[in-house]
Amino acid sequence: SLMALSSSRSWRYNVFLSFHGPDVRSSYLSHLRKQVNEADMIEKIATDVSNKLNASLSRILMAWWT
Repeated sequence: SLMALSSSRSWRYNVFLSFHGPDVRSSYLSHLRKQVNEADMIEKIATDVSNKLNASLSRILMAWWT
């Protein structure tokens, strides 16, 4: 079945957006760019929080063991 086939595969897509016209550039593509930038910012924040948490936990464990 199609469902079984799709669940057994790992799908990966390369996407190239090619739109023409000022209305598309000022609306859809700017919206898409904003969403991508926000997703990147969220990933950077999550990484920063994770790094700070790991550093704090390391200090706590080192203080506890010494």
